[in-house]
Amino acid sequence: MKRFNMLHWAAFILIIIALLWLTISYYSLRVIPSYAFLVLFAGVFLLILAEYRRSKKK
Repeated sequence: MKRFNMLHWAAFILIIIALLWLTISYYSLRVIPSYAFLVLFAGVFLLILAEYRRSKKK
């Protein structure tokens, strides 16, 4: 059985993009964009959804 499906990978990519976005914008602009938090929460939500769907299949 595959450990990660496409939903997991999408969530991981969104979380990494959001963390990079937050880090770069903070150190270059000294401002934290709210859209980066939305992307981060979307990634966390997708990760929770993927884990829920995986546990439901068992």
